[in-house]
Amino acid sequence: MNIELLLIVLLVCAFGLLFYLNDKKSEKETSQASYSSDDLIDSENIKNVLLVRYFEPTQIATAKLIIDDFGFSFIKNTAEFLPNPSSAQVQKIVESIFDAKDKKAAREIIEQYGPNKPHQTRVQLAIIFLSSANLDNLKNLVLQAKTDWKRVCHQAEQPFTESGFKNYVTWLMRHSTEFKGTFA
Repeated sequence: MNIELLLIVLLVCAFGLLFYLNDKKSEKETSQASYSSDDLIDSENIKNVLLVRYFEPTQIATAKLIIDDFGFSFIKNTAEFLPNPSSAQVQKIVESIFDAKDKKAAREIIEQYGPNKPHQTRVQLAIIFLSSANLDNLKNLVLQAKTDWKRVCHQAEQPFTESGFKNYVTWLMRHSTEFKGTFA
C-alpha cells in the first residue's frame, strides 16, 4: 500500500512539474506580442540589415515597400517585428488569398475578431497568414485569438526563428495586391 501511495505522489509531482514548465514556455512564447511604445522603434538600420540578410538584391526594394506600407515597427535591440496594417490592407489580403466562392465567408469570419479586440488588424493579419486560405482554419484561429491573441501573433511572426521575418514579408509580397506578381 505504501508503494502505491508513493507512486501516486510521484506521478502527481511529475505532472505538476510538466504543467509548470509548459506555463513558463507559454509565457516566453507570448511575451513578445505586447510591448510599450518605448520599446518600439522605426529604424532604417534594422530594416536594412534584415533586408540584406534575407532578400536578394532584386527583391529588396519591394520588400522595403511592404515593410513601410504595412507599418512594421521593430523591438529595440532585436530583430522582432510588429506589423501594423490598416483595415483596408487586411481586406485586400483576404480578397487576394481566398477563392471567389470563399471571400464573403472569409470576410465575415475575420471580422469576428472585431474592433473591441486588442491589436485588431495585426491579429487579423496573423490569423489570415496562419489559415493557409482555409475557412475552417480561419474560424479556429479567430476563436484562438479571442482567448490568446498573443499566441496567434507569435505563431505567425515567429520572432525567435531565423526565417520568421522573411516568411512573413515574402507572404505579404505574394498576396498584397499592389505587389502581387513581383515576387515568386
